[in-house]
Amino acid sequence: LPVEENKSLWKLILDQFDDLLVKILLAAACISFVLALFEEHKEEDSLVATFVEPLVIFVILIANAAVGVWPGKIRSIMTETEEEKTSLQQKLDEFGEQLSIVISIICVAVWAINIGHFNDPVHGAVAAILEDLPAVITTCLALGTCRMTKKNAIVRSLSSAETLGCTSVICSDKIETLTTNQMSVCRMFIFSKADDNNIQIDQFEVTGSIYEPKGDIIYNGTKFNCSHSSGLVELTECAALCNDSALDYNESKKVFEKVDEAIETALTVLVEKMNVFNTDKSRLSPQKMAMSSNIIIH
Repeated sequence: LPVEENKSLWKLILDQFDDLLVKILLAAACISFVLALFEEHKEEDSLVATFVEPLVIFVILIANAAVGVWPGKIRSIMTETEEEKTSLQQKLDEFGEQLSIVISIICVAVWAINIGHFNDPVHGAVAAILEDLPAVITTCLALGTCRMTKKNAIVRSLSSAETLGCTSVICSDKIETLTTNQMSVCRMFIFSKADDNNIQIDQFEVTGSIYEPKGDIIYNGTKFNCSHSSGLVELTECAALCNDSALDYNESKKVFEKVDEAIETALTVLVEKMNVFNTDKSRLSPQKMAMSSNIIIH
């Protein structure tokens, strides 16, 4: 990679003033300073008070520029690559600039109309600073992060919630790896006949892709009763007995959750869907429905 040219100290200082709000404050301070020069002052105290506000703004802006190019940070600023702004940051910058321009025009108009009674434009320039906008945006992103946490999506940075909010198209690969983080059995096979020269395999499809113990077993396109197959009964017993996991119903979230390993929980849910003992679950509560067939086998 080509070596980037280091920025000069004056370039770094000027970059600190390359902001619309800073330019507005500078313009207001300059106008206020010029008006103070031409204004008649009868007492020395009033003269000093007139120059206080523009001088304070100048000092603050100069101090801000000095902090931005603090000697200990100059080297890191020169060597670090500039990060690209996200779409939300770009829109906020555009909105902030447009709103600042509108407010600045209003402030100039108000000052021009009331120039006889309003000689200091600094107050109007300060009103153009959007000091509450970052707090509002941060609060909105934090609320979005909390909502994602309720969906078991832990976010380390607020920019992730921002990126997801700006997403319009989600592309997945050919195996569709975008999942709900809930493993489930979708197909199973048993040997219905196995002779020396004749092997017959029956394939069953399982509906449902989450931990909810509701689904059907499909064989040749029709719903199948697993109790009619001795092979499926043995498969159910193996899946239930050789299993240390459990299925639990979370009342606060209104969802079924796994206890222990995801693979074993998928087998636990399969046992409930197969229901080889034809247990009537229509009147069971979600808490009892979660492990009704497994409890019978155990």
